[in-house]
Amino acid sequence: MSNHIQLLQAIHAVKHLPRKGWLERGLPAGRVESVGAHTFGTALLALLLKEAGVLPAWIPAERLLAVSLLHDITEGLTGDVTPADGVAPARKAEMEVDAARRLLGAVPGMGNLQRELEAFASAGDAAGGDPVHALVRQIDKLDMMIQALQYEKAWGNDMADFYDDPRKYLSDPALLRYFEEAKRAIIG
Repeated sequence: MSNHIQLLQAIHAVKHLPRKGWLERGLPAGRVESVGAHTFGTALLALLLKEAGVLPAWIPAERLLAVSLLHDITEGLTGDVTPADGVAPARKAEMEVDAARRLLGAVPGMGNLQRELEAFASAGDAAGGDPVHALVRQIDKLDMMIQALQYEKAWGNDMADFYDDPRKYLSDPALLRYFEEAKRAIIG
C-alpha cells in the first residue's frame, strides 16, 4: 500500500489543480475545470468516439482509455506547465517522463502503464509514431477546443485562439469533422 501513496497523492492533486491555460486567459479561478476534470473529459470523449465508430476499429479501446486516463497524471508532480511558462518542449517531456517513473515505478503491476506513459510523454506532440498516442494527443486537444467553445458561450470571453485553426491540433479527418459539428452545435 505504501507504494501507492505518491500515486494517490498525484491523483488527488490533479483533481484539484485548475487548468492554468484557462486562468491565463482571465477565466474565474473557481469556475475553470481542473486537470482531473479535463482528464475525465478526454477519456470519456475517447470512449464516445471509439463506440460511435469515429475512431478506427483496430484501435484497442483498453489502451486508448488507459493512455487517456494517464495522460496528465504527471501534472500531480510537475504542475500544469503551459507555453506561457517558457519551458522548452524537450524539457517538459523530460519532466513528465521523470514524474511517470516516480509515480508508477514503485507500484507493483504498473510496469506496462509506466512504460506507456513514459513513451507518451517522451514523444511530446509528435506522439512518436504510435497511433494510439497520436489519437490521444488529438482527443486531448479536441476536449480543450470544445471546452473553449463552452467557456466562450457561457462567459462571452473570446476563446477563438484555442479553436480557430483546428488543423493546428487535429490531423485526423474524422476528428476534424467531429470538431466542426461540435462547434456548430455549441456556438452556431
